[in-house]
Amino acid sequence: MQAHDAILDVQELTVSFDGFTVLNKLSLYVMPGELRFLIGPNGAGKTTLMDVVSGKVRADAGSITFDGSHALNRAAEDERVRMGIGRKFQTPSVFSSLTCFENVEVAAGYRKGLARLMLGRATDVERVMWALERVGLTARAHMVSSDLSHGERQWLEIAMLLVQDPKLLLLDEPVAGMTREERERTGELFQALEGSHSLIVTEHDMDFVRQFSRVVTVLHMGSVLCEGRIEEIQRDERVQAVYLGHARETAGPGA
Repeated sequence: MQAHDAILDVQELTVSFDGFTVLNKLSLYVMPGELRFLIGPNGAGKTTLMDVVSGKVRADAGSITFDGSHALNRAAEDERVRMGIGRKFQTPSVFSSLTCFENVEVAAGYRKGLARLMLGRATDVERVMWALERVGLTARAHMVSSDLSHGERQWLEIAMLLVQDPKLLLLDEPVAGMTREERERTGELFQALEGSHSLIVTEHDMDFVRQFSRVVTVLHMGSVLCEGRIEEIQRDERVQAVYLGHARETAGPGA
């Protein structure tokens, strides 16, 4: 497959904050249905890349093409959601006073509008329950989300994305703070979603990356250092140098 088949094609992306270059002519592409992990030291640019793809941050230079034809550079965040890009931040963002069902029901309206959500409620009940079942929260459907565990809140937010039928999921350190069992279930969820969705996951937990990754991209100082399967990445001398601290790096505002 070539870059023109990609769900996401990033070319020569550059972002600077206060004169500090966070992304430096970064190029990569992600194929439809691919599970891609992004790793790298703090300051490598992982979160900033997510911010640019989701529309939270504007690039100074370069281009982003989504789903073959959508040029994202000038698209607003809500436009990107409607195109099929879902973003999950490290800290769960759910409505603590609502039940799991109600959280996902509200999220279902983000892409199609609240009026249409109310008109099609019977169908949406099925869709909401489908999303909760996908993340293993069917039994928690009518539980107030403030009563969930940390891992369950993370899964609820993923259900809130899935109900919007995204083509691309951006997941920023999703297993941070989870128990071992919750990490296992999350990794299995990502692999189950692979194929029907494209996923880009930033992660510092290397045990998790080793266990569940397919393709890994290593960022360093705002550029792609290398990419491949985890076994190849671990043998790469450049990666070993970066993680052992032999390569000097100045940490900036982009993680």
